[in-house]
Amino acid sequence: MMKPGLMSGYAGCAALALATSLMSAAAAFANDDTASATSQGESGGRVIEEVIVSATKRDESLREIPATIVALAGEDLEQMGAQGVDDFIKLSPGVTLSDDSVNNKRITIRGVSADFTTIATTGSLFGDTPLNDTALPRVLLDPNPFDLATVEILKGPQGTLFGGSALNGAVRYVPTQPRLEEWQGKAFLQFTDVEQGGMDKIYGAAINVPLGRSAALRFVGYDRSDPGWIDSTHTQYQKKDVNRTEQQGGRLMFRAEPGERWTISALVARQETLKEDVPTVTTDPDRRERASTPVPSPVETSVEMEVLSIEYAFPRFDLLSSTSHSQKAYDALLDASRVAGPENPPRSVTAVLDAESEGWTQEFRLTSNDTFEHWKWLGGLFAYQLDLVEVYDVLVAVNPFAELVPDLPAGLLPGIDALIVDGQPSISRFNPDVRVRELALFGDVTRQFPAFDVTLGLRLYRNQASGMLTVSGLLALTSGQLQSTTENDFEEQGISPRLSIKVPYNDNLMFYTTAARGFRFGGIQGVGDTLLSQLQGIEVPETYKSDTIWSYEAGVRSQWFDNSLVVDITPFYLEWDKPQIVQQDDSQTVIFIDNVGGARAQGVEGAIQWLPPLDGLTIATNFAFVRNKTTAPYTTSTGIEVPRGATWPLTAKWQTSSTVSYARNFGPVRSTLSLTHTYSSRAPFNLEKSFEVFGKSTVDASINLSHSLWPGRPQLQITVSNLTDKRVVIGGENGPTTIDRVVIRPRTVIARLSVDF
Repeated sequence: MMKPGLMSGYAGCAALALATSLMSAAAAFANDDTASATSQGESGGRVIEEVIVSATKRDESLREIPATIVALAGEDLEQMGAQGVDDFIKLSPGVTLSDDSVNNKRITIRGVSADFTTIATTGSLFGDTPLNDTALPRVLLDPNPFDLATVEILKGPQGTLFGGSALNGAVRYVPTQPRLEEWQGKAFLQFTDVEQGGMDKIYGAAINVPLGRSAALRFVGYDRSDPGWIDSTHTQYQKKDVNRTEQQGGRLMFRAEPGERWTISALVARQETLKEDVPTVTTDPDRRERASTPVPSPVETSVEMEVLSIEYAFPRFDLLSSTSHSQKAYDALLDASRVAGPENPPRSVTAVLDAESEGWTQEFRLTSNDTFEHWKWLGGLFAYQLDLVEVYDVLVAVNPFAELVPDLPAGLLPGIDALIVDGQPSISRFNPDVRVRELALFGDVTRQFPAFDVTLGLRLYRNQASGMLTVSGLLALTSGQLQSTTENDFEEQGISPRLSIKVPYNDNLMFYTTAARGFRFGGIQGVGDTLLSQLQGIEVPETYKSDTIWSYEAGVRSQWFDNSLVVDITPFYLEWDKPQIVQQDDSQTVIFIDNVGGARAQGVEGAIQWLPPLDGLTIATNFAFVRNKTTAPYTTSTGIEVPRGATWPLTAKWQTSSTVSYARNFGPVRSTLSLTHTYSSRAPFNLEKSFEVFGKSTVDASINLSHSLWPGRPQLQITVSNLTDKRVVIGGENGPTTIDRVVIRPRTVIARLSVDF
């Protein structure tokens, strides 16, 4: 039997050889008809199609919006076999993804990165519903892209429309809506084979069911098994491909138009993800193995949401009411035995973290229609509430009497139940119970003059956080008590404005400039003082403040040669005041947030899309140059000096993404070949510059074959990601005696068969 690694290698070579032969065949059939994926221009040539997005809370042409927005079509994400944010975020230069294996993955836009355990600087929205936890974030919204209409990446502060959930940008997932009076279905089966790893399958289906002439349902479901590729070589835990992922999810959507003016929409969605072990390697990223963990560290997350929207079209404006409810859960058993050494350490320390959050949003919005000559406007009221409860235990895992020592009963003595957990002595327990609220008025208005348009947006907001923090365990004996409880409140209010000026020079050239302010929620700490932190002279503040960004960008949007060539250039400048920074004690058991210093980012982004005279050929390239430096020196809680002018973490100075694709028709068979190259320069992972991430290029290749006459119009897609098998570090952690690194997935062959009927 052929080994999985060899199978992947041969499959990768076969896919590359097949791509070469098909391209040669396409050139040989140069006289055949070509079915263009783009529309026809007035002169008969191909043109780049218009893209409509709803990132501004109204449907608008992407190229008419005075902002930088990247729109990725859901159909394209499906064809490339994308299963999450890891697979597509690299297609947008100026945006990076990092992973420290335990906390949220972090999406960074234009160098404005979030420190681990802080609130994300990039918002995550499903439709218009924000799903960032604005306190103690544990779960990143990362829905499976199957049956999404688009994924929109909004760059720059989005505080005016989306509040404190989007300090410097947002990723917005837009689902495909139910279609009235139309039966529709699609399904896929996908196999994933990882070099020197495992092979697994993913499958899913969607069906659209009309209910009479004025209503419809849409069901979406998927089941994902993602293979692992990291081996544990610890003498007590020897297993291959430990970082396997299981995911199940689905959506049920309803849409009705009971009258000419009414639209009612509802959504119920749930996704559960189990990562069987953390995806870390030790010391050498080129070796996909580790010997530092004697037991696995499983992490299980779930996200569910319900949304109800009711819209009524008045003669001059539309009124929308949108109500959403969401719940998230995070359960993790994290082995920290690597603190004892990188090679076969005994089991010593375990962290157990259970967190649950529940959020509500209510939005009322008025939006103008086309009856207002030279004016566009919208305004609304937004209310948000998040309740979060977490239990974070740090346990001594070595206890020969674990089976003989039961958990101590609660109520016997305050805090005594946290001294022994599952038969293990507790070093510390932190139990925060937090409520966060936001109430905001928001709106924007656009005045269209003959030579230019002016848009002014404004958000008036008040944020509140309140909660109770209970600290117990052996290290909680700071005042001679087994348990201490503190209650804290935090409140702030502010204004988040946005001003844009758009100058449409002619039908093919537009200039714009935008100034906007973004903010991120402040709040109360999820941890408190312990005996060790007090011995080190570290005082944990009870609260931390919001941080703010002012962003200034200017853009040129141009199209040439009957819209067969698009060239965009966007310089930008950011001032970040009092960023939220993570501080910790030497034991790394007390981790808290503080506002320290500032940062300044500047750079330029560019995008080129070209349809050359050769029918079926498309070339696209994007680049970003970002420089983000600290503007004030400061000293960390552990005494490390961070000077003025230090590079901000996760800021890749250069990024590029280029794709060449070629499509041809051979009778009813359509073939598409594509090659994508991405590059990101090196960047420090943290302000202390413990290690660097990124710094290498990757190549993806794919072949798509579809048949328009067969039932279901089947498509076969073969993709080879990370074709050159680069080991790119995207995160990790430096422990007292060992180094953990998170690397991207090795060379992977993806075969996907899909039908659409």
